[in-house]
Amino acid sequence: MMDMNGQPEQGSFIEKVLEEYYKYFSLNVIDVDIMFSSRISDAVMKIRPDYLDGEIRTRPEEIDKYRGMIIPPREREGKFTIVISYYYLLDSCQRDDFQWVGTLVHEMTHVQDYVEYADMHDMKSYDKIQRRIEHRPFALWTEFNAKAKGYFFMSKYQYSESYTDIYDKTHTDFILQKELPFQIKAFNKSCSAAEGNMDEQLYSTMQFLGRYSVWENLFPNIFDKNMREKVMEGNKQMYNLYLFLIEHQKLEDADKEWDKMMEAIGGNYYKHWARFKAE
Repeated sequence: MMDMNGQPEQGSFIEKVLEEYYKYFSLNVIDVDIMFSSRISDAVMKIRPDYLDGEIRTRPEEIDKYRGMIIPPREREGKFTIVISYYYLLDSCQRDDFQWVGTLVHEMTHVQDYVEYADMHDMKSYDKIQRRIEHRPFALWTEFNAKAKGYFFMSKYQYSESYTDIYDKTHTDFILQKELPFQIKAFNKSCSAAEGNMDEQLYSTMQFLGRYSVWENLFPNIFDKNMREKVMEGNKQMYNLYLFLIEHQKLEDADKEWDKMMEAIGGNYYKHWARFKAE
């Protein structure tokens, strides 16, 4: 079901994108509600007000910074809602840049991952995944997975048939000269703004690495091991974390070895998680 604010053509295109998404990644179709809101927090207040004033207590101004968000149902049998900023959608359509396609696929990937993870652990509620620190490795992994799949699909629509052309210099030059430097700068800025908040820094890290993994997959002739070492030079933590992520791109594989992922992150963050996991 989609609340499209009276835009049936956009609704049909969304259905086309999701149909292609399911087919490309060989995924089972999951029925979700998709809505667009001028403020994402308004949608959250309508569907899960406990996110704003309950145990989770996420501030509305923080939620409204997102381009998109998933709202899990209260019960496992319920339906997820994907909410996307209406103004972001409008701006993306006017720019004809297909960023919103990436956001849609990003959020749908979160839904797929949450359902699979909850099934694997026989959970009765999705809320535990967000509330309990022992599930933090999954929350980080799905951010990498969602960014990779979302960015891949955005590129697929943005560059049409040339998106897999490893000799397309127009695309690769843009990445090397514009996008990569911009993303490195944005990543460093977001980590500094986090002021030591490791959760926020790791969120930014997963976003950056998810995008980077797509470049390696699409253009291995340029984004090879040497380029990887150059980009992540001096950051052993990031490099080791990235190796884990690209070697564990299936949830069932990653779920067996969260210890390795958290060891790659290391420090007090790993110790804190290990202590809670042991309890």
